Amino acid sequence: MRRFAILVLAAVAILLLGLGLRPEPAQAYAENDTLARRKAVAAAVKVVKDARKKPAGDAETLKAIAEARAALDPWADSIRNAYWGGKAADRDAAFGKVWNEILTVASFHGKKVKARYILAKTPIIWKRYLVGLPVGGKWMTSYEGSGKVSSQLNMFIRQERPGGVLLREIKIWTYSWNTVYSGVGGENSKKLAKVMHEVDRDSVARKGRKASKGVKARRLNKEMKRVYYYFVEGLNVGAEAHLRRQSFYFKGEHAYTYCFEVITHLDPVKSDDRVTTWQTEADRREFDAVMASLVPNPDYVWK
Repeated sequence: MRRFAILVLAAVAILLLGLGLRPEPAQAYAENDTLARRKAVAAAVKVVKDARKKPAGDAETLKAIAEARAALDPWADSIRNAYWGGKAADRDAAFGKVWNEILTVASFHGKKVKARYILAKTPIIWKRYLVGLPVGGKWMTSYEGSGKVSSQLNMFIRQERPGGVLLREIKIWTYSWNTVYSGVGGENSKKLAKVMHEVDRDSVARKGRKASKGVKARRLNKEMKRVYYYFVEGLNVGAEAHLRRQSFYFKGEHAYTYCFEVITHLDPVKSDDRVTTWQTEADRREFDAVMASLVPNPDYVWK
């Protein structure tokens, strides 16, 4: 009788396994992998929080940052790919946020960082272009009005400080090729940049003013090989605020020239920590990563 009961129990166990009530090896691996990733993210969040409080170059902090990043490394590439054309199910906002913050605080503490930010592919300018915005909730887009083709100021991209106050704003302007703007044809991106360079320079008080000597051609990436750039920095008389204004002009396809007018608010905010102050004054790696990601949208159907 006892032997019979043991046989019955064994049969039931085999049946339950066959019904999938016990995780398959692949499922068990996926669950363990997810738990390990969440653990690494939670530990990195604490490291970032502490790193923001410490003075730049703190040795113990650098060690903790290196360990936190090493723990996150196994998932970085796959999650980065998931945000740029991959499966939405493979994305992890918490991971993307802390990965980007780890890179930022590592740079603040003096570590040369070659790793790339995790950027979310974002359609802009009537979906004609794509740009990558750092995952983490501090970057966002909005359209001016309805965002229709007729609006010269097309849209905004905003970056907030940790406390929610505006740090940087990108205004995207459109210039029609069949329209003349202050004597300059909309197809002439270089001359438009030269005219606006003078306007922006004159809007800043001379005392303490910094400005590029002229307009220079720059390469953003292999698909954006010629962009006309200038910057002006100082006390903006109209806004009564210290601003850094950078402008990127380029001739697009199908009847439009575009300008990315980047305005960084330099005046400190009470909620700024050490890292935010440094980002405002000196660091532009995150912003540079955004601009370097700008490409034409290969899936856009021109009408």
